[in-house]
Amino acid sequence: MATPLRLERGWVPPQYPKSASDRADIRRAIRHNCLFSNLDEQAMAVMIDAMQRFHFEHGTTGVYVSNHFILTGYYLYAGEVLIHQGDEGDQFFVLASGAADVFIHGQRVGGVEADTTANFCGELALLYDSPRAATVKVTTPDVVAWGVDRVTFKKVLMDTTIKQRKLYEAFVDEVPILSELTKYERLTLVDALRPVFYEQGQPILEEGSQSNDFYIVSDGEVTCTKHGEEVRPSLERYVHELMGTKN
Repeated sequence: MATPLRLERGWVPPQYPKSASDRADIRRAIRHNCLFSNLDEQAMAVMIDAMQRFHFEHGTTGVYVSNHFILTGYYLYAGEVLIHQGDEGDQFFVLASGAADVFIHGQRVGGVEADTTANFCGELALLYDSPRAATVKVTTPDVVAWGVDRVTFKKVLMDTTIKQRKLYEAFVDEVPILSELTKYERLTLVDALRPVFYEQGQPILEEGSQSNDFYIVSDGEVTCTKHGEEVRPSLERYVHELMGTKN
């Protein structure tokens, strides 16, 4: 087992300069990643700021052949292996270009590829303080990946997940129609909640439409109308429509 991570007081996340294009590329690469789906804008910005640029070349060996600073981050030419099975994990990678194969004990078990939902690797060792579970080797001429260090990865995810879970628990506890759920059932619901953002004037639910979604308004205020007329002055906490139930 890897050494458990201990986060020190006064920890400050690293920041590596990036162009606006780089920041947009990173955001695009991680927006569908389940690990980051609950991050708010502030946490997402911290994660993006902390990412370094890595360049791996197919058919080369060696560790960190060169390391030089440029305006868009660090290029680290580290051979063709992103991750070695059994090593202690120190980076999480998101591929910006190229592809790689995943091997366990020498047998190919999968792949990692840019511009897909399977565009990342290295999270398990960081999340669970365990050795690398697989080896990841590039299969295209080169791979450009964005990496974030173990400390930042865990700190941002732990802080965000714990705070958001407590916030969602408080919201769920205040919804009358959920009052009869057991503690386990409420926590299951909490873990299934995902943030959705709406602009002013944009409808959340429309009269007459079918919906299987349940909504809790965590920030802001909404108005409810029926046949074009307001039926409640405002609804600041929750709005719900379960399994087609009309309210």
